[in-house]
Amino acid sequence: MMLWSISIIATTSIIISTIEIWLTEKVQYSSAFSQQLERQINGVLFFSIALFIYASGKVSGWVIAIGVINHATLFYTLIFPNHYKKPLKSWYPFLRLGMIIIITLALLPIITSQIALGFILISLGLCLAAGATEIRFSLVYNHIHKIRK
Repeated sequence: MMLWSISIIATTSIIISTIEIWLTEKVQYSSAFSQQLERQINGVLFFSIALFIYASGKVSGWVIAIGVINHATLFYTLIFPNHYKKPLKSWYPFLRLGMIIIITLALLPIITSQIALGFILISLGLCLAAGATEIRFSLVYNHIHKIRK
């Protein structure tokens, strides 16, 4: 029951964030509220992963990898705040929603280990895609910004 409650709260938070990010991209304006909301959603994702680990009673390398990849890009923005801009891709906000749903499914006790392994691999792939997209976009953005100067 606890796992399902956590899943519902986390998924609802991610859905709200996804809608907010989509609306922000439509008007091409990022307010302080939307930036703070995105930080909170990152925190919810990290917290839900930690609670899933606690509820399942096991810590796997893939869970640690997802957390490291997802939050390495967050630390990158803290180190280089003036040289970073979020990619405006319509599919990008759905990556975190996909990750949280897949993590929930992978830790359910009713599925077989082969299906769980498949969910784990999909989740790692999504997380790698999100991290690579953020880093690649910021490097390209920085390069273009330097050329314009």
